[in-house]
Amino acid sequence: MELQRLRGISFDGNDEIKKPKYRSRIKENFTKEELQELYDICLSQKFADGNDKVDLLHYLLTPKGFQELGAGTNRYAMMKDNYVFKFSLDHYGFDDNNTEFDMAPKLLKYGASKTYETNGLIAVAECVNVLSLNQFRENKDQIRGILSWMAEDYLFADLGTIDKNFRNWGYNDNGELVFLDYGLTK
Repeated sequence: MELQRLRGISFDGNDEIKKPKYRSRIKENFTKEELQELYDICLSQKFADGNDKVDLLHYLLTPKGFQELGAGTNRYAMMKDNYVFKFSLDHYGFDDNNTEFDMAPKLLKYGASKTYETNGLIAVAECVNVLSLNQFRENKDQIRGILSWMAEDYLFADLGTIDKNFRNWGYNDNGELVFLDYGLTK
């Protein structure tokens, strides 16, 4: 897949990123060359594992004002200007970013955090306050209720009530309980 075919990114005849009709955090923060470099890193087979990719992304993006939030299996999350940027670490990360963007409007009523845009390589999402493990445990009944309601219409993973899933839940600016990792929802 060539960079020009990434969802939401288009270039004019001078290889400049075209101005969108809406505000694009991806286009504001990355040049075509930087997107190509990130794409090459994320799909490279030269790295021993995703941790090496995370280290390189952290090295490249920290000087641009990004702050580390954490790494998952297929994506690396960083924050800038109160937005979360989820960087794909492999083709599964691309799928997760695209799924979250496609599913966000459908899942908002269940309590999904917002995903504003994606090109597959990067997803830009709402920044939320992640629950602590104690807060997660205190909210298990409410989480089970959300999941039960959602399970009537969707299949999902990584949103359960076992302790390893606590970082997938948080509070938005309105104080509402939301889930923030729903790339495995169908």
